[in-house]
Amino acid sequence: MSSVTCRGFLYQTEEGAWVIAREPQLKTCCLSQHQVIEVIGPFTTPSPYQAITLQGHYDTAGRFYVTEIETGSLSGVWVGMGFLVAIAAGFYSWKRRA
Repeated sequence: MSSVTCRGFLYQTEEGAWVIAREPQLKTCCLSQHQVIEVIGPFTTPSPYQAITLQGHYDTAGRFYVTEIETGSLSGVWVGMGFLVAIAAGFYSWKRRA
């Protein structure tokens, strides 16, 4: 079997199954309305705000068996927050001069 990589947001359904979806912060009642992939593997409760990358393979029933899990870093969020702080500080100093 060849290895496949999936990236998305991990959710646990009301039935207890794990699925991965493209959209963040979905409610469990709405998962059936979105394109999701059932995944099988050892999971802890993930954050619905952080995308993860899963490596594994599909079985004949279309389920995705996970062999490796990688959580993304939040460094991009911190860079964005830094830019916002810099813009706010610049605006504040500009307003004080006026």
